[in-house]
Amino acid sequence: ETLTKSPCRIPADRRGKTGTDVQEVQRRGARIGYGVGTPVVLPGFYPRAEGGEIVVVLPPGPCYECQVPGRFDGLESGEGDGASDLKAEPGLIFDCDHLDSVAGTIIVSLLAGEESEHLLPIAKQVARTGLVLSKHHPEMLVAGEDLFSLTHGAGEAVFAYQTAWIDQSEARRSDCPVCGGNPS
Repeated sequence: ETLTKSPCRIPADRRGKTGTDVQEVQRRGARIGYGVGTPVVLPGFYPRAEGGEIVVVLPPGPCYECQVPGRFDGLESGEGDGASDLKAEPGLIFDCDHLDSVAGTIIVSLLAGEESEHLLPIAKQVARTGLVLSKHHPEMLVAGEDLFSLTHGAGEAVFAYQTAWIDQSEARRSDCPVCGGNPS
């Protein structure tokens, strides 16, 4: 009810969301959203919830598969995606709250668009970057790298519950069946 009465720039019949860490489900949902021109926000956790990510797909920008291509290699070979490996880790509820808070802010900023001066800078940042990483453990690495130290510097200030906005504007592959032929 609230969403249908909002000053949202995305019509009610074009709003999409997904709530799963299962890669194949995320990929399918993102493809459907991209096909109808609907923004899709895909939050998920890394192993042991040491970190998480929020992939934002804003057609006609880079699709989900171009933003995070490496994770689909195992799906093609039938290895699975490891999403079912997440167990009840100590403090997991706080990790969930942190990632949900950032994802919720992103979703509301996209829904509000220019109607909210407070959220407009977030919507613009999301449109520029497309991928948000969230650090929940001080030693979390992404593809073997400490991206947080690279972006924020090293030291005690970069311990946990940090976010990094990664520019994905050039992530599009020319041979991508979803977005390869679309201009940015």
